[in-house]
Amino acid sequence: MLVRSYWYLATAHERQGDDLLAAQAYSRLTESFTDDSLAPHAALAAGRAYQRLWRKPMLDETYGLTALQTYSMVLQLFAQTDTAVADSARTAIGTLNEWLARKDYDTGMFYFKHNPRAWDSAILYFKDVISKWPDTDHARLSMLRLAEAYKAISYRDDL
Repeated sequence: MLVRSYWYLATAHERQGDDLLAAQAYSRLTESFTDDSLAPHAALAAGRAYQRLWRKPMLDETYGLTALQTYSMVLQLFAQTDTAVADSARTAIGTLNEWLARKDYDTGMFYFKHNPRAWDSAILYFKDVISKWPDTDHARLSMLRLAEAYKAISYRDDL
């Protein structure tokens, strides 16, 4: 009975547009009742609520990172028992990784375009994208910009 109470509370918060309270209620359900059949769905819903709180890649990524941790927990706890939930979590992780890569890429591009004396800063951000999110579209773009930056400052060995 308590499990359903948490579920309905979280759903009510979600319908009212209060994603933070919804995420917290879903997480409470998952943490308290890991063996319940609603736990995988609650964990996934918590991740989605946190993901909605990170509205744009250029904003603070705290909620995006929390969503990423929540989805990773979904995979650790429920990948074997609920494959549909695990597949949804993997898809969401891919989206979040793309957003995180975009955020660092855009910061690198700021230094690349607007501050020509800050090549090193741009290079650091592009390298960060390539090392942390190698499977994203922005990793490929970062490699191209990294080559351009090395060429501009005559770092032939690194190029």
